[in-house]
Amino acid sequence: MQCICAQRLLRRLCACKQFKPPSADELSFLERAKDGLPIKNIFQPLGCDACGQTGYKGRIGIHELLPLTGTLRELVNHGATATQFKETARREGMRTLFEDAMEKVKTGISSTAEALATVKQDEE
Repeated sequence: MQCICAQRLLRRLCACKQFKPPSADELSFLERAKDGLPIKNIFQPLGCDACGQTGYKGRIGIHELLPLTGTLRELVNHGATATQFKETARREGMRTLFEDAMEKVKTGISSTAEALATVKQDEE
């Protein structure tokens, strides 16, 4: 099977991270993650000696994987628009970079600010 993969690196929160309740805007972003996890408190960077006062230590990959199904191949062969192609890919289960980044925020791996600085929001 052939696939198309997009990837970015997201800064990982240091162990010094602290809880914070998500704002209304952050909630709207987090609801778009397709992981099925409940939205609880999220984390924000704090800063310590271990991370050089940045609040981040290390990186983690976020990915968008698109398996080229028969339906998608037909769309390419028939000159479908990028919008038609993306809508079909999403219906067939493609998870976007934005959705993967929001999953990393929900699980406490990174912050909303870092995710939004790394990837653009998907159109709804």
